[in-house]
Amino acid sequence: MLKETIEKNLSEAYDKTNTQTPNPFRASSSGECARKLAYKKLGFEGEPLNDRAKRVFRLGYIIEKEMTDALPGLESIQAEGKVIIDGQEITCHCDGIYNDCIIDFKSINGLGFKRVQTGFVEPSYISQMHVNMKAFGKRRAVLEFYCKDTSHIHECSIEWVDSIWDEIVERFRKVIKATDSSLPDREHEPKQDGTLPWQCSYCGYCKTCWPDYTMDIVKGKPVFRKETNETQD
Repeated sequence: MLKETIEKNLSEAYDKTNTQTPNPFRASSSGECARKLAYKKLGFEGEPLNDRAKRVFRLGYIIEKEMTDALPGLESIQAEGKVIIDGQEITCHCDGIYNDCIIDFKSINGLGFKRVQTGFVEPSYISQMHVNMKAFGKRRAVLEFYCKDTSHIHECSIEWVDSIWDEIVERFRKVIKATDSSLPDREHEPKQDGTLPWQCSYCGYCKTCWPDYTMDIVKGKPVFRKETNETQD
């Protein structure tokens, strides 16, 4: 009984602090699948976040707030920045500026943390930092990663790359031009085992985009597999 009460209250706490309407034109969306962003823009109805996902995001928010408070000298940015692409405003927000450098804090699980320790940074994070750098007139960003499993911290530097900005502009242009009858191509495809990649599994428009796939929960995580008409004897 206590478990259900705690889960319910944590879910409600997330809902109270996350009331923004879907907006595909944000720095944090710049590395996401263009079709997903088009669904948002066109008002397609997506699937709501489950309670576990809400807890994950809320914990991340708490950790990132603690990290922000732990860096003396961080110049906080209260107002949102913006860039304009083909007349469309892209809103931007970062955790702050330190020594003329964009700073952003990210909380990730142990597996993701091992990857950033090898120098790998998710392309979506790199795209987000490029939009922030463009908006605030900087040429360098630093990501501070906090491992939720072990509380270790790892730092990654992101330098401005013109070709990455070009890719971001092209992705947003696809979304700007999207219509109900002319959606951008999917940016992710099924894996070799036939399941959808994690980017699709955690997308609120997965059932719209992949109607022939159904979800199973494997070790507490969503896994989408294609439906079959086969029956067992």
